[in-house]
Amino acid sequence: MPGASGEPLWPAGFVGSISHCPVLAGAIVGRSTALRSIGLDLEQRQSLTPGMRELICANEGEAQAMQDDPSADLTLFSIKEAVLKAWSRLSSSWPEFTDIEVVLGEGRFASSVSCHDVAPTRIDGFFAVDAGLVCAVAQVPAGDR
Repeated sequence: MPGASGEPLWPAGFVGSISHCPVLAGAIVGRSTALRSIGLDLEQRQSLTPGMRELICANEGEAQAMQDDPSADLTLFSIKEAVLKAWSRLSSSWPEFTDIEVVLGEGRFASSVSCHDVAPTRIDGFFAVDAGLVCAVAQVPAGDR
């Protein structure tokens, strides 16, 4: 049975996230003693429209990454979707894509979320890109506030 917003409800002691795209569905679950929150996003590779790019960029660094690498737009979108899913367990405030600043590394990312009256929260994770899919996982360790 889903929660009030349609989110999956996990058994006591667990956190998790689900995602799907036209070619794949997935779930990720962890113990709440290790993770405060987790978010998963799966995307089928495609180009985003220029208007969509403007909606997801939080800063000049993100915009530059998209100019340098045409596939970075979907990767950034997927990361921010995963971050939003992880964030949803932490706060009732809902950030926009532009409230999430992402710094990409080699298969890893660091993000900072600023939302209305909530102090910025760091949510890190990892991602993978192959010929057909982008997968991103965002996680908040149990000890992080």
